[in-house]
Amino acid sequence: MTPKFLNFSSLSGKLLAIYMPLTVVAVLSVFGVLEVGFYRGERARLIENLTRAADGQTAAIEAAVWDFDIQAVRKLLEEQSHLPFLQSAQVFDENGKILAAIGETGTPPRASDFRIDRPLQHTSVMSAKTIGRLVLTVHDDGIRAALYRHLWINGAILLVLMSTLIAGTIFGVRAVISRPLEEFRNSIGRSPEEQLAAPLHWERQDELGDVLRAYHVMLEARHRAETAMVQREEELRMAVIQAEAARMEAEAAERLLRDKVEEIERFNHLAVGRELRIIELKKQMNTVLEDAGRALKFDPGNLLEEALVSPTFAADGDIDFETVKTEFVKLLNENELQNLFTDFCKVAGVPAAIIDLEANVLASSPWQRACTDFHRVNNASCARCIESDTELSLNLTEGKNYAMYRCKNGMTDCASPIVIAGHHVANVFIGQFHTNHLDEAFFKAQAEDLGFDVEDYLAAVREAPVMDEHSLPAILGFLARFSKLMGAFAIEQWKALKGKENVQQERIAAMNLAEDAEMARAELDAYKDQLEDLVEERTAELRDSEGRTRLLLESVGEGVFGVDNEGRVTFLNPEAIRLLGYEAEELLGQKVHAIIHHTHPDGTEYDVKTCPMYKSYTFGESHRIEDEVLWRKDGTRFEVEYHSTPIMKDGEITGAVISFADISIRKEAEAKLQDAYGVISDSITYASSIQRSVLTGDDTMTATMSDHLVLWEPRDVVGGDIYWCHLWGDGVLVALADCTGHGVPGAFMTLIASGALDRAMTDVPPGQVGEMIQRMHQIIQVMLGQHGDRGESDDGLEMGACFLHGDLTKMTFAGARFSLFSVKDGAVDEIKGTKKGIGYRGILLGQTYAETELSLQNGASFYMSSDGFLDQVGGERRRMFGKKRFKELLLSMEDLPFAEQKKKFYKTLLEYQGEDIRRDDVSVVGFKV
Repeated sequence: MTPKFLNFSSLSGKLLAIYMPLTVVAVLSVFGVLEVGFYRGERARLIENLTRAADGQTAAIEAAVWDFDIQAVRKLLEEQSHLPFLQSAQVFDENGKILAAIGETGTPPRASDFRIDRPLQHTSVMSAKTIGRLVLTVHDDGIRAALYRHLWINGAILLVLMSTLIAGTIFGVRAVISRPLEEFRNSIGRSPEEQLAAPLHWERQDELGDVLRAYHVMLEARHRAETAMVQREEELRMAVIQAEAARMEAEAAERLLRDKVEEIERFNHLAVGRELRIIELKKQMNTVLEDAGRALKFDPGNLLEEALVSPTFAADGDIDFETVKTEFVKLLNENELQNLFTDFCKVAGVPAAIIDLEANVLASSPWQRACTDFHRVNNASCARCIESDTELSLNLTEGKNYAMYRCKNGMTDCASPIVIAGHHVANVFIGQFHTNHLDEAFFKAQAEDLGFDVEDYLAAVREAPVMDEHSLPAILGFLARFSKLMGAFAIEQWKALKGKENVQQERIAAMNLAEDAEMARAELDAYKDQLEDLVEERTAELRDSEGRTRLLLESVGEGVFGVDNEGRVTFLNPEAIRLLGYEAEELLGQKVHAIIHHTHPDGTEYDVKTCPMYKSYTFGESHRIEDEVLWRKDGTRFEVEYHSTPIMKDGEITGAVISFADISIRKEAEAKLQDAYGVISDSITYASSIQRSVLTGDDTMTATMSDHLVLWEPRDVVGGDIYWCHLWGDGVLVALADCTGHGVPGAFMTLIASGALDRAMTDVPPGQVGEMIQRMHQIIQVMLGQHGDRGESDDGLEMGACFLHGDLTKMTFAGARFSLFSVKDGAVDEIKGTKKGIGYRGILLGQTYAETELSLQNGASFYMSSDGFLDQVGGERRRMFGKKRFKELLLSMEDLPFAEQKKKFYKTLLEYQGEDIRRDDVSVVGFKV
């Protein structure tokens, strides 16, 4: 027979079916993470030991192989055999022949990183030569044995945990859950009357006790709700009968009111005709005044208002929303209607309210205490109430007759739209109430969650009625019809009042009609006289304007002529007559293109339809032309710059105005300037080839370094940046300098700097980089006359210099306002130079420059850059590139060959620069020994 705790249909079996897999997965996950971490750590230490073993023996084995001492090589390998993790060790000569070997050389390692193959090199002063290889392999047997031991221990721990879990679950279920549930099952098997008469008492304050108490509260609420429901249904039927009688009375009153309105409308139509005739007369007078250029007698806006206020009675569909709403609210504010609304809600047994679309309460009965004292005063529950209101409103806007929504506070609301005269003016709401038996466990949990007093809150919730969902449409329908009836009364009252006001307005308008007409005739006669005087004044002003225009055309220094929309000349100024050599009578009325613009400068015929002047007077285009000619009467031509502008009147093209100037002299000057520019440009280009010849070739750097790059990008054809790589004693000097200025001035400074460097390298012993820069400073400062007080210039350079010693194991750096960047193992170090430049005025002649000694054996890469790269403006925010981005760029290229690094330097510069101009010369030197 299967044990009860293994029967998964029992509570104990279900809990174990959940707990046991989760526990096994959790324990195995923890053990797995620990073992993976243990294996990775031991593996990393194993590889580290392999690297350390190779590092410790490489130098000694290199010396033995170079001396071809095979015995010494074997002895060195045997010294490594005591290492427990060593699988094999082999030494090969430069041709791949085995010189010595120990261990299991025929067994391959389990992983590629368990094997290290290191070249053996012999390094001389100027070069390094590969003389063989050292190959070491290791095994991880010790790590695997430790893992097996851990698995046995972890399995025992897992077994103990599972046994403890099963025993604890069985005991807890039997002691805490099974016995109380048995008593609860026996209790609820009785009839509801027996349960109410003799409820089951559970004294323990736990979740089961809460369930039993909530169950008894639910039974009592259900009994009360069923009793109240029967009584409220009867009261609701009586209220519906009374509402139907009131509706019939309202319809009779509405028919009587419409008869009165029709009588008012008949009088209104008679008065409107007279008022419109007066308005038309005033408009005619304004038209005459406007043609005369005088101020209008009557404001057009006021005339429009007079027409609009002419009394007419609107049909229901023409009444605007605000009027409907205002009259509806005014009627609802009557005390008797408010009392009637409240009494109906009491009879129906449910609170209700009429609320407009701006959330203003127009009429209401007392709301539920659960809402006013609890839900609406707490931030969290109030947010749920707002969500309920919003959801109801959205449902109503979708055209539904009514909407019901159970909010997240556990209670239910209903709403129905109130539509009057085609306008949705408000909504009628009923609630809150319950549609099912009260779920007191839910409300108790909600009270504890929101911080309410539990007993007071439950009492307030019980006060809300339990409504039959089928009776809700009847209640909502009555309230909506009641509201619409009140709205109809309000609209009819408004119409009656407006009809009375219209009658009064028409009587006043009729009395003023004759008086206004007589005054209008008199004013019209007066303004006709003024119009004649105005025409005479405007004619005189036009004559003066024509005289000023003629004077302007005669005084202007350019030729100006006009054409109509067929290209015929309508006027010319004296300058145009002088330049073209024609008399005015010879051109007026003639098509200008065939006379002065018929041929291109190369002698080909000029098609009139392609002429910019033609496009101006035909299509309304404006043009400015600088490369065409006009032809004189004597057959000669002259180069011109002309503007053609269309003449527009009332939106139509009536012709064009062309202004032109003789630019022959200017063209000759431009040609001479272009010739001079070509001579200067050729000189600068030749100077560029001279400057490039001064720069060091790649031969010295290639012979000395394992890899290097040089990026030299002058802003102009020639530049102020320069770099060198020279043999100096038994070592190599690598330097980069940024001279004052760029272009031709900067190039002159590079020649001065190059001469100063050559002289300083002669005057200073090799390797003394700081003293070499000091000597360059002295030479340049004296050469430019900047060491005293009388010099006029203040020029110089910034420079970084690296001296690689003959054995290529160390390097000395010195800088004059220049930095050296070192990149190694994902880190960038900046070695800053002295904060003084070279040659500038104000720097002491004996200024010293500090030196920094660096190792070349750590595999680092070194870079120097002029400030043109760092100071380049660009990017989205148009800021300088800066050292931070430069260092990030160096790190991103650490593993790339220097040829690829050079391409990335240049690509990054162009992308960051974007549309901005290049600010300075850009130079970068990088190398690795």
